Amino acid sequence: MAAKAAAVGAEPKLRSHIIEDQDAVTPVVLDAMSRTPNARLREVMASFVRHMHAFAREVRLTEDEFELGLDALVETRTPDEIDTALRAGARLIGVNNRDLRDFSVDFTHAARLRSLVPPDIPFVAESGVTTPD
Repeated sequence: MAAKAAAVGAEPKLRSHIIEDQDAVTPVVLDAMSRTPNARLREVMASFVRHMHAFAREVRLTEDEFELGLDALVETRTPDEIDTALRAGARLIGVNNRDLRDFSVDFTHAARLRSLVPPDIPFVAESGVTTPD
């Protein structure tokens, strides 16, 4: 870690792999990504990291909000898929209203499966939704 910190000019304060100095986070991440072989991917991801880190600092995201933002939305369609996702540790569940066999949309599908997901886990109804209502 000292080599990375030297490259960005500051030694980040670490607590069991967590960088406590917010100003040191972005340069450390950018330095780690600097070895990405694909130049375009490196450029896009560096821009994304700079903007997202600036956003997180600007709105003062809580640790829980930041962690939730890093979670992957796990798309499901069936009760078995929801069960599998939850057992795997998913913390953000989506249910696709679109039947991928025939592409029909049933707007009540996600609502029927909502009770299978604990209330403390964010739940997203996916596909076919065109308005906020």
